[in-house]
Amino acid sequence: MNLRTRINLWKLKKSMSPSRDFKANLRKNLAISWDAKHGKAPWYQLGMRHAAASFSVITLLLSGGGAVYAYNSPEVTEGTTFYPIKQVIETVEEVVQITPEAKAKFYLKKIERREAERKVLEKNNPLIVELKLEVEGEDADENVEEDKKEVKEKNKDEEKDEVVLRKIKRTQQSIEKAEEELEKTRQLIEKDGFQDIKLREELRKRMERRLEKRKKQLEIKIENRQEIKVNLQGKIENGNSGQSNDENRSENQTEEKSRIRVEELIKLNN
Repeated sequence: MNLRTRINLWKLKKSMSPSRDFKANLRKNLAISWDAKHGKAPWYQLGMRHAAASFSVITLLLSGGGAVYAYNSPEVTEGTTFYPIKQVIETVEEVVQITPEAKAKFYLKKIERREAERKVLEKNNPLIVELKLEVEGEDADENVEEDKKEVKEKNKDEEKDEVVLRKIKRTQQSIEKAEEELEKTRQLIEKDGFQDIKLREELRKRMERRLEKRKKQLEIKIENRQEIKVNLQGKIENGNSGQSNDENRSENQTEEKSRIRVEELIKLNN
């Protein structure tokens, strides 16, 4: 490894490392959260306990640039290597939020993060909703092995699409869960009164978008049910009409047989 490569790697590591302000804010939030949950410890334990807790969490999560990359990058999606690190950091960040307004801001950021991840999944993994696999049994023997290979490749692609669909579904479930927590937090803030006007407007817009989305989903469900109902009625009507046509056909055949029999009897009598 030459000197220039070493310098570039050192610069990259330095740029990806967490800043001093980020570490200081995290230590401060951890200290406040500890005091709110467990109360103030004696003077001789206070420094040791807070120092140990802060040092262990920060060392585990933020000692390397990978944690910062995992936390901030939308490319770290469900199923990737760094995604568990992102979830751990989010759990710690959620715990240290004391006030309802701080929790609301955290949930807003979490929702935006999940939505960005969902867009990345949809962009990088174009989904094939329906795969029509047809195997021709009338081909020559020399083409059978090629057909089998083609079917296996298509099956692999279908499995990949199913995996991506599950990832998107889990990401969407995470968004919905965060929205529910955000709505609970918003109700708590409304009881005490909003201190941050900008946050109030943002929560109101988010709630309106969520209601509009649910309304559209309900309309789509109603349309799908009506379409299924119409299709079933059409099938029933077609079945009845087919049955009536069969009955008419059988009656005509019976009448024709009767007419032929009568003509034969007339000829015999003559």
